Amino acid sequence: LQGDLDNVLLKALEKDVAARYSSVEALAADVRAYLDGFPVSARTAGTLYRLRKLVARHRLATAALSAALLAVLASAGVALWQAHEADGQRAMAQKRFDEVRQLAGQLVFKYHDQLEYVQGATKVRESLLVDAAAFLDRLRSAAIDDPALAQELAATYYRVALLQGASNMVNTGQHAQAEANIDKAIALHALYVRYPSTPTDQVADAVDMLVSKAEMRQRLGRMNEALAIILPAEPLVEGLVARNATDWAARTSAIGLHGVLARMLGTSVSYANLGRFDEARRHIDAALGHAKAMLAPSPNNVESLNSYGFVLGERGNWQAQTGDAAGAAATFSEQMALRDRNAASKPDDAQFRNQRVVVRSNLAGALAMAGQHADARRMMAEAQVLALAAAAADPGNRAAQQRLETLQLLDARLHLLAGDAAGARHILTTALPAVPVPAGREFVDVRWRAEALLWAARAWRVSDAKRALGHAEEAAGLMAGSDENASRAWMLALARGERALALAALGQAAQAEAAAREALATWPAQVPGSYGRFVEPVRALVP
Repeated sequence: LQGDLDNVLLKALEKDVAARYSSVEALAADVRAYLDGFPVSARTAGTLYRLRKLVARHRLATAALSAALLAVLASAGVALWQAHEADGQRAMAQKRFDEVRQLAGQLVFKYHDQLEYVQGATKVRESLLVDAAAFLDRLRSAAIDDPALAQELAATYYRVALLQGASNMVNTGQHAQAEANIDKAIALHALYVRYPSTPTDQVADAVDMLVSKAEMRQRLGRMNEALAIILPAEPLVEGLVARNATDWAARTSAIGLHGVLARMLGTSVSYANLGRFDEARRHIDAALGHAKAMLAPSPNNVESLNSYGFVLGERGNWQAQTGDAAGAAATFSEQMALRDRNAASKPDDAQFRNQRVVVRSNLAGALAMAGQHADARRMMAEAQVLALAAAAADPGNRAAQQRLETLQLLDARLHLLAGDAAGARHILTTALPAVPVPAGREFVDVRWRAEALLWAARAWRVSDAKRALGHAEEAAGLMAGSDENASRAWMLALARGERALALAALGQAAQAEAAAREALATWPAQVPGSYGRFVEPVRALVP
């Protein structure tokens, strides 16, 4: 990188902080000035330097004047000069192209990737990625004939999508923009994945993009679309593993694919799923096999432990959904030990710190369902302390802020499961209004509002049955509909059951019986074991 770009990078790397760029915007301004042919602030702007820039920006006028002068000398000289000038322009264009590509690549694959899991870096990461994507957008047309460039572009768009909302751990909450950018990444696959020479890690990354896209469809509750996206990736990634069983990227990609498939089929607690528990278990076992194979040669590898911890989380969720609360608590305890171990090895890793919050909230729920209420409260208290620290350290991470709100409602659930309705009401009085009425299209947000209303209905059923009835009816309205989403059917059946119980508390026996029959008819053939305790009181209303 010679000339202006060299000066720009040197200024960005100055030892004296005061001598560096004051902001990402200042750095971006110098890069844009370079691209547009203007002087950059990183270089002393002498008269000769400014003159060269002026001439460079007005090449056509300069060329025309030179051509007129040369025409006086000889027409042959003019022709020779024009040919030389055209070659020079092409060479300059290629040089600019290569420099923009190199600079954008460094922004993404060097500077951004070093910041990916640094606590508090969300906003800086967003600025770097958006600027890099803007540079690379100018190069997209060239990717048709350049597989390497196509892969670089796809990897950049995927990183932007993860930060905007495809990642559940750290994101800026821009889910629509995330889906648009992942679509750009996937559209570039065909330009490089089809070549036999494409490295395994790049094919594995392409699989990960499809998995993330499927998860976005899952967030919307569109399960058939999600499966149509992810299922074709299964033989692709298994083929990668079969060809190179020791390849870390292939194994990691296989773990992610099978884990997400299990979540879609039946382990998801908060998202849409299909309620197909037996199939979900098959994919959990497959993911577990890949995770153990990856750990075998390097049992202390942090990333391998992270992948194994991911699979344990899916197994714990499966156990919780199928009614094995004690088994889920044991699995989540094992997962927590791994999460704590990884976080201790990398104290500044935002992903690992947020994982400690999630596993504790899951463990608290399993302990409460198993009747271990004191231990459940202790786990929830730890989760809330860790979540507050994570959110304070990274205000730009919307996922961390939402996790704080979620923990309040989960805390109210623990009080109710322990028989403390008054404590639950105390929490819900402030927590429930903070859960917005969903204005967007994501099922996960609608479902979360409905679940919060269900716990509120249970909390107020005895003390204020009319209020409980209102909460149950709002929840049922949010979950109304019929599709392939089993989670919707479960929540609708639970809401209708709470409506029946509230009517019974109001002394309206006939209406309560009719509502109970409607609720029981809403349930699918297989009621998840975790919901059994909420179904029995509704059955009791039907003679």
